[in-house]
Amino acid sequence: MAYYSDICVGAIACRLEKKEGGGQVRVYIMTLGVLAPYRGLGIGTKLLNHALDLCSKQNISEVYLHVQTNNEDAINFYKKFGFEITETIQNYYTNITPPDCYVLTRNNIIASYLRGSDQRLLHCFMGFAMDVLH
Repeated sequence: MAYYSDICVGAIACRLEKKEGGGQVRVYIMTLGVLAPYRGLGIGTKLLNHALDLCSKQNISEVYLHVQTNNEDAINFYKKFGFEITETIQNYYTNITPPDCYVLTRNNIIASYLRGSDQRLLHCFMGFAMDVLH
C-alpha cells in the first residue's frame, strides 16, 4: 500500500503461483491501483518496482497479469517495465465491455546483484505494505 499524509492512495496485490509442470514459482499481479488525484506522481511505478525487486531477490523470473484490451494507459504502463502481451483471452470479464483481456508477461526479472534467500519476502506477496512517499 502507498500512503500520502496518512491516506492510502495506492496498492498492489500479488500472489505466488506454482508453474504448471514444475516446481518453479511465478507471481500474478491481481491488482495495482492509484487514486486518480495521485496518478502521475510515480506511486504506481514505486509499487510495481517494489514487487519486481522482491521477485528478483527470490529468483522468481516470471510475473504476469490481466489487462482489459481497451485499457491503453495500463498496457503502456506495463510495457515500460518490460511486460509483453503474450495472450488474448476472449470473454474474460463478465460485467464490463469489452469483455476481452490481454495477458501481459515479464520474464527474466532476476538481476545478478539481487540474489537473496530471505524467505520472509515470499510471504510479502500475500499482501505487502510500504510507504512509498517517505
